[in-house]
Amino acid sequence: DQTITLMREGMKADRVQTRVTVARTLAVARRLVVKEPDTHPLYRPFLKFPPAVPQADRDRLKTAATAAVADKVVPAYRKFADFLDAEY
Repeated sequence: DQTITLMREGMKADRVQTRVTVARTLAVARRLVVKEPDTHPLYRPFLKFPPAVPQADRDRLKTAATAAVADKVVPAYRKFADFLDAEY
């Protein structure tokens, strides 16, 4: 939301990124809108734990990470991509 707000302020001041930059950024943002949270790059640290981490902690952390990616991260990237595509 903060990035979108700042980009809108830039638009009002007639300061925007080049089309090439926006197209590339949009492509990256769209790739980060995933259906399965465990395929998102921000989930990668939860795919492999050090042996010292107990299984119960692994399960708890994976559940929290899945929820965070599904409920916060992916919707934020979707909103940003939609903004770039439709408004910027």
